[in-house]
Amino acid sequence: MLTYSSLAAVLLTATLSVAKLVPLYISLSIVIGSNIGSGLLAMISSSRQSGEARQVVLGSLLFKLIGVIMILPWIKPLSCLDWLL
Repeated sequence: MLTYSSLAAVLLTATLSVAKLVPLYISLSIVIGSNIGSGLLAMISSSRQSGEARQVVLGSLLFKLIGVIMILPWIKPLSCLDWLL
């Protein structure tokens, strides 16, 4: 069984971003990538589950992908809010 902690990746990225070691737009991209990665891992892990379980995982992954498509154009404009950190 594979394990992956997107929370650990998000916390590490947030820490590096607040310390100004990583630019905000890169941090946002890493967080989005870890979110998609956890969805893909769930999809792989559910390959031996029932059809209903795979549908739930697929729905979650599609929801995450739609969120990425919606937020991706806003990565650079959101990085201007770096002064909030």
